[in-house]
Amino acid sequence: MKLKNKLTLGLLFLFALILFFGGLAIFYINRLSSDEEKILKNNQETLLYSNNMLNALEDIPNKFVTITVFEQNLEKQEHNITEPGEGDATQTVRNHFDILKKNAADSAQYPVIRRALFKINELNEQAIIRKKWSCPKHG
Repeated sequence: MKLKNKLTLGLLFLFALILFFGGLAIFYINRLSSDEEKILKNNQETLLYSNNMLNALEDIPNKFVTITVFEQNLEKQEHNITEPGEGDATQTVRNHFDILKKNAADSAQYPVIRRALFKINELNEQAIIRKKWSCPKHG
């Protein structure tokens, strides 16, 4: 085999390798972008759930039906944990809400639940801001 043929084959092999890794990089960048969009959507849903729970929390002493609204949003939130620390805050809400369901007049539970919901909101708002700034597509 001539030297010219060896060089041509070597360069073709390197070119194919470059194309392969370029395609692989594009695939993973698109996959990460898609994952980031899903996480942003989940963070926005969490804000909706926690705001619904805050609104329902204000009416629990007056309207029993708001306990159901709160419970539904809490269950959705428990299946939508995306940020570090959010799981602990959600568990705090669950624990104190279970106590509150037994006695809606127990005013000691309201501030604890409210603080945990604000913590969930804060974590997700910070994550949305962080992700939007890091992703030029959304900024």
